[in-house]
Amino acid sequence: MLDILHLLSITLEGDVNEEVAPLVMPGRPDLNIGIMDTMAARENIVKDFESRCQSIIQEAMKWAPRITCSHLQEYLNQNIGSHHTGVALAMECVVHFIGSNAQSASLSANLFSKRPLCVTTDVANFVNKLSLRSRCLGEIESLLKQVGDEKILMRQLIDDLSLACKEKNNEEHKKALWRATALLIFLPGFSRNLLWAISWSQVQLFTEEAMSTAVDCWLWLLSARPKLELLFLQEMLSSWQCVVDKRLGLFSRQEGSTFPLERCSPCGKEQTSPYMTPHRVWIQFLSELLESVKYSSDDKVNMIVSLLHCSLPGIVGDNDRHLNRHISMVGIRFSFLACAMSLLQSDVLTISLSKIMLRVRVYTNCLDYFCCPPGCPSGDRPCCQALEINFLILWHNPMCCADLQVPGEDNISSWHLKGIKHVVWRNHLQMCWGLSPSLAVYMAIRLNNPRLVERELSRLVTLNPLSVAHIPEALQYLTNSRALINDNRELVHTLVWAPASAVVALAYFSRQFPPHPITAQYAVRVLRNCSVNSLLFFVPQIVQALRHDMLDYMVQLIKEISNKSQILAHQLIYNMRTNMFLDEEMLCKDGPQRRQACLEALSRIELQQGCYIPTNPEAMVIAIDNKSGTPMQSAAKAPYLAMFRLRHCGIAELEKLATSVFTDTDSSGLNPCALAEEIWQGAIFKIALSVRYCQQLPHMDSLHQQVVKDVDSLHQQVVKDDPGYKMNQKLAATLLIATYRTDFSCKVGDDVRQDMLALQVINIFQNVFRQVGLDLYMFPYRVVATGPGVSLITRGQGVTGLP
Repeated sequence: MLDILHLLSITLEGDVNEEVAPLVMPGRPDLNIGIMDTMAARENIVKDFESRCQSIIQEAMKWAPRITCSHLQEYLNQNIGSHHTGVALAMECVVHFIGSNAQSASLSANLFSKRPLCVTTDVANFVNKLSLRSRCLGEIESLLKQVGDEKILMRQLIDDLSLACKEKNNEEHKKALWRATALLIFLPGFSRNLLWAISWSQVQLFTEEAMSTAVDCWLWLLSARPKLELLFLQEMLSSWQCVVDKRLGLFSRQEGSTFPLERCSPCGKEQTSPYMTPHRVWIQFLSELLESVKYSSDDKVNMIVSLLHCSLPGIVGDNDRHLNRHISMVGIRFSFLACAMSLLQSDVLTISLSKIMLRVRVYTNCLDYFCCPPGCPSGDRPCCQALEINFLILWHNPMCCADLQVPGEDNISSWHLKGIKHVVWRNHLQMCWGLSPSLAVYMAIRLNNPRLVERELSRLVTLNPLSVAHIPEALQYLTNSRALINDNRELVHTLVWAPASAVVALAYFSRQFPPHPITAQYAVRVLRNCSVNSLLFFVPQIVQALRHDMLDYMVQLIKEISNKSQILAHQLIYNMRTNMFLDEEMLCKDGPQRRQACLEALSRIELQQGCYIPTNPEAMVIAIDNKSGTPMQSAAKAPYLAMFRLRHCGIAELEKLATSVFTDTDSSGLNPCALAEEIWQGAIFKIALSVRYCQQLPHMDSLHQQVVKDVDSLHQQVVKDDPGYKMNQKLAATLLIATYRTDFSCKVGDDVRQDMLALQVINIFQNVFRQVGLDLYMFPYRVVATGPGVSLITRGQGVTGLP
């Protein structure tokens, strides 16, 4: 097309009075173009044809921008030299139609219009790829002259590419892959090994940089060697199937969603989203490839249809084989499904079983995304769609900016405000249950559990509990208060139910649910399998659960979990001793006498290896500042401040090292924190009568005996009608509500147990904010009550008074 434009432009340079021979079409010697006699007619033809060429390139840029740019780059490379009208038009179209770069793509329309074209355009990337192609061809030509044998050079480039993938080096991978592609294009023949290396390298190095490099090389290969397109598609689709089998990216296994209350350990790792960016680049390439071959080659279309069938499972809620349902994957999932739907809605595929099954697979995978708890922010039922769209719109445009509004946003909001009849809700829920019970369970969660939906879902779960026994969130519809009071026979399925969170388990030992032996056994099983970090966070709730333990299940659980960790046993002992008494009598000193007493007490402490501070059980005490004893101001207690040098090493390693010191074993190989960072940390002690030293890890047997003794003593003293107990319970509830409604401000008294509850709530909200990516600083400092009237508070950085 551009060559014809160049030929037509040449006719404008000749003499009008001379006879001009018909133009021969480039590549088609059997076709000729007649030339008009007048110059005005020739100019009109050139002008009209140039306008038509621009419109064709613009439309191609709309549907397949990267493939179109690749063909233009190859055209520019082949026509280097004197003035060429087709080259000039190609560059003009690139400047006008190439679109914005990656940095400016996410800008709003208002900001985008304020920036100059040189900042937002992607022309620089176009020129960079163009020069890279020319340079690689020159390098290959030079290497062939040096080596002399193309097979040796081919083997060397394949080895370089494999080594770069093995070493996870993106720069070396980019260099080797571009050279391998240049060699395949430069050689007149065909090498299957070289084509395999070019098509499979991104599987061995599954990163965004490697995938972008691979797609750029693929585009170059398709535009420079179109005869290899079918062979390339075979290899590329085989590599896609390998990614599906290896469960990478979009097909990775779904990790359990992290409940904010479970992410309480400062040593715990943040939940990471699946690596999605390589598949985003790959699916964009597949979509453009499908648009370019949709009406030109049935063989290529059938190959892509086969890829879609192998990639999309046909069952809703299948836990063994499904696309990843993580919230970060929602855009990639539906882009992939939109690619398949565009093929179905065209007239390319004939009515056949393959087309029908592909449509079923697309709808199935649309619904399958909703078979998981709702993410923050993101049925074929319109009600489900409205909720999801509202979440996404709120996340996309929280300030309601006009230039960020989504087309049709008002229609969704107005539809969502309309009421839905109860019969319609019940029909929707029964339809979801027929497709997949997990879809029905999570549909109720996404709809914030309307009363009718909850009642209908409870009926369905009770009729067939084993269908959802693998879903922890479905347990609430089986073990509700009515079922526990009536002692339904279906409750026996709770014993084999999937483990829920520790919060759900502890709720069965509270006033929220009536006591029942089956729910108690389930809760004990869940808590027994929890990690030490989770149990440490819930120590106050575990001890308070003894008040609602009618069958001594919690008593036996505390005795068992005390064997899991010595530090956990310490925290249980501290909390149980703190809750044994309701009244406290304390003596305190004033003025210089208090400071002198603190300094004398600190000077008498001999630090032993294996000590730790109860508020920071993940770090070992390395040294004590004997001159840091400073009395603090308090109305009822006698607090003082002391400084400790700590080395972070984790709970497990601290226990190993302390146990080796206690048993006099060789600890030379147990130095896990040799390279850990050492810090100075202040600790505030609230005491009644005497200074309490740092706790050293005793032998596990004696520690377990102490836990058993304390839990038995505490369990005997629990009286449910105790007015003091009711007063403390009411105060704790008031504290929790006040903390939530007053922007996380804490109003606590001298009872450190209330401090612990308030800081526990602050820690929970900190985890919630961190999980949703909200940059809000919160510092839930550590507080531990080690006995009646005795507590320990971690001092914040630069804090000189009590928290």
